[in-house]
Amino acid sequence: MFRDVAVVLDERFRRLIIGSARLEKLAEGCRWAEGPAYFPAGRYLVWS
Repeated sequence: MFRDVAVVLDERFRRLIIGSARLEKLAEGCRWAEGPAYFPAGRYLVWS
């Protein structure tokens, strides 16, 4: 589990946050990366 503080820059974003959700670090040390893209129908995450 990745512990960090989220900074909300636009108050409208707060309505999208799930209170019990936690940040999770997926990768580190990337020189360049895209993603992630979540596909709910297949319940999988693509990271490139």
